[in-house]
Amino acid sequence: MVPADEDRPIVPGHLYIPGIAVNSTVLTLGTVVEPDPFLGGRDVTAFEVPPDLARAGWWSDGPRVGAPGMAVLLGHSQVGGGHAVFNRIGELTPGAVVLVDAESGAARLGFEVSTVVRGIAKNDETALQTVLAANAPTSDLALVTCSGPFSSSVSESADNTVVFARRS
Repeated sequence: MVPADEDRPIVPGHLYIPGIAVNSTVLTLGTVVEPDPFLGGRDVTAFEVPPDLARAGWWSDGPRVGAPGMAVLLGHSQVGGGHAVFNRIGELTPGAVVLVDAESGAARLGFEVSTVVRGIAKNDETALQTVLAANAPTSDLALVTCSGPFSSSVSESADNTVVFARRS
């Protein structure tokens, strides 16, 4: 595998985060309109999430990985045990390595974690977008997952965690 050219963004096919043992295929996902349980079931526009816990997904309505702008990868975490691709994402610290392979297998892009933002409340409909927008000028990649206390009333975690990274 050869490093990707600076000018050649990739469609991601595989994600490795050695420090937390992530080794996942990457699905191509889009944008969906769906009811938000934290907002009384009101329909909202949201990132599509992977259909299973074991794989990450790339938000294809945004930039490709390595393109100008910030690419977004999403994955599940599971409260209370059980395997999910981003269970340990909150353990990442600045300097941690993130590797993304092209879907074609012909290139690999390297990133270095710069910031981890925890506690992004899901009951604030603009909180996640505000955090993403605030970090977009200095980040090339965002890894997004659910986190925080589990809300049994809606069967989801109450918060999000986002890991931001820069090309290395």
